[in-house]
Amino acid sequence: SPEEATNLPRNQVMLIVTGSQGERRAASAQLSRGRYLGLQLKEGDSFLFSSRTIPGNERGVSRIMNALSELGVEVYDADDGFYHVSGHANRPDIEALHDLLKPRIVIPMHGEHLHLRERAPHLMLVSRLPGPLRRRAQAALSSYRERSWTERVALFRAGPGPLSPVGRLDALSGQAELLIHHEDLRRAQEGWEPRRLSPATAADAWRAVGLMAPLAMSVQADVTLVSPLGGRRLRSRGAAGSLRVHGDPLELLLWVTGRDEASRVQVHGEPAALRALQDGRRGL
Repeated sequence: SPEEATNLPRNQVMLIVTGSQGERRAASAQLSRGRYLGLQLKEGDSFLFSSRTIPGNERGVSRIMNALSELGVEVYDADDGFYHVSGHANRPDIEALHDLLKPRIVIPMHGEHLHLRERAPHLMLVSRLPGPLRRRAQAALSSYRERSWTERVALFRAGPGPLSPVGRLDALSGQAELLIHHEDLRRAQEGWEPRRLSPATAADAWRAVGLMAPLAMSVQADVTLVSPLGGRRLRSRGAAGSLRVHGDPLELLLWVTGRDEASRVQVHGEPAALRALQDGRRGL
C-alpha cells in the first residue's frame, strides 16, 4: 500500500504507475507535480518510461519528463532501447478474457481500422444475444463475418434490438462522455465560467452521475452526492467515515470522474473520511 511504501527505504521501493502517454490526471503526471497518494519523488530517484510515446502525445510526455528532471529525478525512456514492453493483448488472450467474463457489452477503445473491423461482429453479437449462449454466439459470429463490411457497419449503426436494454444505457453513457469532454475543452481555457444548462441537460447530467459514480469512484468512505435535483448515496464496505459533496449535477459529474481542478463542488466530512478520499481513486 502507499502507506507501507513510505515506511520502506527508498532504494527498496518500486512504483508501477499509469500515465506513460502524458495524461494530465494520471499518476505519473501527479508525481511530477509533487505528490500522489502521499508519495513523493525526490532527487536521486529514477523514473522509467517502459512505453514508446504515441505520435501526438510528445508534448504531454515531455512536460512530465521535464517536471521530473526539475525534481532531480533521473528519467529513462524507450530511446535507451531496453525498456519498451507491449501492453496489447493478442488474440488468444482476448478470447480467454471473453470466455471468463462473458460480457454483454464490449466497447473497443483503441485500435486501427483493421482491429475494429475484426471486432465489429463481437459488437453486434453482444448487444443482441442475451446470456452466455456460446454455440449460438459462435454460429452468429460466423454469419456476421460472412457479411460485407458495409453490411456490418449498417447493422451496427442500427443499434441494439428493441428488446435490448443496451440502447438506453449506451445513450446515457454517451451523453455523459459528451458533457465531460465538452467541459474538458471549455475549462482548459483561461477565464472560463460554469455554463447554465437547460433543465433537460441538467437532468441528463444527474442521471449520468448515478451511472458513473459507482464505476469511477473507489473510496473507503460513504459518499453522499447532493445536487438541486436530489441526492445519491454511495456506501463503501469498511468505510472510514462519511462525506457530503454539494454541487450542481454537471459539477458533480466532473468531480466523480476525477476532475478536481475543474469542478466546483463543496466537500464536507469527517477527518478520517477526508483522508480516505485523498487516498482513494476517482476517474476512469
